[in-house]
Amino acid sequence: MGVANGSIHGFGFDAMQLDCRTYRVEKVTFSNCLHWLNAGGQGIVSDCLFWEIGNNALRSVSVAHVERCLLWDCGTGILVSGGSVVAKCLVLSSTHAGIITGPSCVVRDCTAVANGGEGFALGDRVLVSGCVAENNQIGFLAGEGSEFDACVSEGNANEGFWTADSCTFRACLAIGNQLQGFRAGWSASFENCTSSGSNGTGFYAGQKSTFLNCRATLSAGNGFEAGPLSAFTDCVASENSGGNGFATLENASFTRCRASTNANRGFQTTSRTSFTDCQATNNGSIGFETGDQSTLSNCLAAHNAAGISGTDGVTVSGCTVSNNNGWGIALNNGCRVVNNLTRNNSLDGISVNYSCDITGNNCNGDGTAGGNQGAIRAAGQANRIDQNNISYVDRGLYLTSGGNVVMRNSVKGCTVNFDIAGGNDVGPIGSVSSATSPWANIQY
Repeated sequence: MGVANGSIHGFGFDAMQLDCRTYRVEKVTFSNCLHWLNAGGQGIVSDCLFWEIGNNALRSVSVAHVERCLLWDCGTGILVSGGSVVAKCLVLSSTHAGIITGPSCVVRDCTAVANGGEGFALGDRVLVSGCVAENNQIGFLAGEGSEFDACVSEGNANEGFWTADSCTFRACLAIGNQLQGFRAGWSASFENCTSSGSNGTGFYAGQKSTFLNCRATLSAGNGFEAGPLSAFTDCVASENSGGNGFATLENASFTRCRASTNANRGFQTTSRTSFTDCQATNNGSIGFETGDQSTLSNCLAAHNAAGISGTDGVTVSGCTVSNNNGWGIALNNGCRVVNNLTRNNSLDGISVNYSCDITGNNCNGDGTAGGNQGAIRAAGQANRIDQNNISYVDRGLYLTSGGNVVMRNSVKGCTVNFDIAGGNDVGPIGSVSSATSPWANIQY
């Protein structure tokens, strides 16, 4: 059955009801009706105009293909069942949702603007590409396993994108949404996506989510927030005004990520987190704050309120920690601090408690705040402090209790080079020329 090139106006109920096996409706204008098309067969609707439809403008209970249609000022715009295609349609000012689909649909190159509900309300496993949702309640709401490519969600009253588990986002953009830019369930995948100007968190996802080359900026909450076992690669969180750059739970990993000029921490994580080649700069609180058994390697923490903070069993190696307004590296028990550079931090360069290995670090100019600050401070016992190079600090080696071993360190130009409590095993202190022990500490 085919209907083409006409107009229907002013019906108190359905303007058109079709219950045939196949149908085609094209280039028809519908206006001032309670319903427009109520269809039961498989069909195609193309190049039609719908305006001032009081309830559902287009409703299909079976597979439909809807293309190049304009729907304006309707109750609900387009409502199609599973397996349908909606392409190149524009839905404006619906009282409820703009476009609603069942599962396993394809929605491409569509725009939903100023609808009273969701711009797009989508079922499971829907493929969405090139779509725009602007000034709706929620931009995109989708079920499990849906995929989004090159979509934009801007200025929505709640979330920009809100999806269930196992959804994928590629090259999507969320701008100026009132809650989260992106909100997803478990096992979400984000690639080349950006969230900017959200009044909530930029990216919010459940456990086992992955983020590749994504950016969160100018959010009023955290830039990124994710559950356990999530992974971040080449991501940037900057200028988020109400929270942290990145916030995750345990077993997260970060590779080549950057957090800068966030109001709170650059990175805030819990236990067993790994950081490789990451940077935290100019954040309002700690650059890196992490939990037990975490590792940081080849990272930069500079110009934050403090540099790196960790609890027990943390390893920090090959990092540069400089010009922070508090401490450089502050850890608790059973930690390793190896081959790092600390420089010009206001408080201690490196501070530990019990049973730590502090080896091969270069500490220069820390303790700029004055008072009793140490390049390396150990408050507890069973610490090994070996082969560090220390210069121009208030206190070079500053040990406040006994039971530690101190050897083969070189110290120069400190107010007090060695401020070490009694009861420690300390290699002889003197010049290189007079040293007779291979375990000697050198001051010069």
